[in-house]
Amino acid sequence: MTITNPNREKTQAPLPQPVIRATLLERAFKIGQRGSSVKREIRGGIVTFFTMAYIVVLNPLILGGFSADAAPVDVAGNFLPAAAVGAATGLAAGLMTIVFGIVANLPFGLAAGLGINSFLAVSVIGDVTWPEAMGLVLLNGIVIVIFALIGAPSRRKPAAVIRPGRCVCRIRWTSSALRPG
Repeated sequence: MTITNPNREKTQAPLPQPVIRATLLERAFKIGQRGSSVKREIRGGIVTFFTMAYIVVLNPLILGGFSADAAPVDVAGNFLPAAAVGAATGLAAGLMTIVFGIVANLPFGLAAGLGINSFLAVSVIGDVTWPEAMGLVLLNGIVIVIFALIGAPSRRKPAAVIRPGRCVCRIRWTSSALRPG
């Protein structure tokens, strides 16, 4: 006769661990420990590449041009050549993605953001030179990194995006002919 305890919790057998081959990729990136496989990571990399590839085409269309007539021109009359913008965009995205993957050991793709590019080309570049505009982009990046490092409260993060825009709007409004008075 077997006596069973009805209050005893039922336990399941532990799931079998996947066989992890000690390949160079596995040792370097601990793919199996994260519950993935090399095949899955390659597929994810291909999808990420095609998802991000549009920026290499779109960024030169927004910021650059083939002549000063067809490109955003700064206050000094300079424009960015489309080929140079495309090359810089692709190289920066590729290099930063590789560096992030090696340093953080995580599969993230990093590329230029279209929001700030459009803002520069439409609103800012008429009042500053291209080097000054790129300095503003660098300053924006530094502020975001500082917020990330100090752990800015989530309620303050939108302010990092809204306040600079509000400041630029105020400057543009006060210098425009549309303001009353």
